[in-house]
Amino acid sequence: MKLNTICVLSDNEIHEIHLQSLEILEKIGIHIQEDTALEIFEKAGAKVDWNIKRVFIPQYLTKDALAKANPNLSLYNTDGVRSMTLGGGNQYFATIGYAPFLIDWKTQKVRSVKNTDLKEIIQLADVLDGVDLVHPPGQPIDDPSEKGDLYQAKALLTNTRKPIHTHAYCEKHADKIIAMAAETMGGMDELKKTPHLIFNINTFSPLTMRKDAAEVIRSAAKAGVPYLVTAGCMGGATSPVTLAGELSQANAEILSHIIYSKLINPEAPAIYASWCRIFDMKYSTCTVATPEFALMRLAIAQLARFYNLPSGGGALLSDSNTIDSQYGWEKLMTSFIPALGGLDILFGMGLLSQMNVMSCESLIMDNEIVQIIKRLKSGITIGHDQLAYDIIKEESIKSEYLTNPHTYQNFKNEHFIPKVSDRSMLGTFQNNGSKDVRMRTQNLMEEYMAHYSKPGLPYDIKIKMDEIINA
Repeated sequence: MKLNTICVLSDNEIHEIHLQSLEILEKIGIHIQEDTALEIFEKAGAKVDWNIKRVFIPQYLTKDALAKANPNLSLYNTDGVRSMTLGGGNQYFATIGYAPFLIDWKTQKVRSVKNTDLKEIIQLADVLDGVDLVHPPGQPIDDPSEKGDLYQAKALLTNTRKPIHTHAYCEKHADKIIAMAAETMGGMDELKKTPHLIFNINTFSPLTMRKDAAEVIRSAAKAGVPYLVTAGCMGGATSPVTLAGELSQANAEILSHIIYSKLINPEAPAIYASWCRIFDMKYSTCTVATPEFALMRLAIAQLARFYNLPSGGGALLSDSNTIDSQYGWEKLMTSFIPALGGLDILFGMGLLSQMNVMSCESLIMDNEIVQIIKRLKSGITIGHDQLAYDIIKEESIKSEYLTNPHTYQNFKNEHFIPKVSDRSMLGTFQNNGSKDVRMRTQNLMEEYMAHYSKPGLPYDIKIKMDEIINA
């Protein structure tokens, strides 16, 4: 039997949050920073106060949009093979950004991210089995700032075969990223048939749709490209300090963006997501590794199921500024609980220090945490071979099972075998150089990168990408 999905809210409590969010949308409204979006809402029947650029969304528009929700979404590798199927009870893990700093795995010094660092960690993500979806974890300091999103998208498309998740600064850049992805997949028709790209859309709390968000949603919806809407409220700073109040505000923000996309394209594929967190009153920091953060991921997964939408959100995150014991317990807390809650995509691999630092060592450790979670969730299999009555009868006389073929045939399936964790005796550990977890991940880094091979993109496609970026 596999582990059961856990919930933090009752059906009635979910409905109560839903009703309050509807009231927020209709009576308090959403501030929208872009006129075209306001015009689209007004044309659909929403009340718009042009003086303060605020839209008041009637409940029928919300219900119409949610009636078009689809929980199923497939994503494909660059070779056209389906690698992710949302909505089928599957769970996936991903990197996320946009850290300005990294811990250099060779020198252990913290410094600014460069383009070569971003390419390296994307290549590592391509090799690691636990990474299903790749997002640029860092913001390179040496990329042109006005085109950083385009160069990050190019780094993804040219360094990994896996599905990608990225952002765009504006509608024009979103169109360019779609064009680059289409080149990679063999044309726009192929990109629609075998989606490879997800756009990341952030709400702006409290209750605001940013200009860039409105533009990128419009670009994605027109092209039929999947997008993920995430609310990053900070409880006590940009939303109510109470978790229920924060969730109802975040829900209204997410729904407003999804409604907007459905007004443009009723078939626009949306993912319901959240980075809801708390503002630490002691340190005046935006924290991502608290019990409340994990609890809100459970609620977000429930709300997404209530709306019949695939879900995503922050996980595998740590506030620790270094790779230490705090890092370990925070990473497991913020990943295992959302995983048990049934969140479809868990983002956060490879980051620490409140998402401000990326690290190849961190990504390798997180990859092991993912494997541990998958083993825990797989549960205990009960069957004739697993119950092993005949083996018990046979071996009880000899008093050992180590040499029985049944052990050899089953131990790799039944037992989790780590690559990072050290289970050796103290003497063996000392004889092997007393390597701590960082030293072990450094050795693994070299091993993993030796197995990396670049996607076989034709040279002319890379040239075409540069032309798209510079057009």
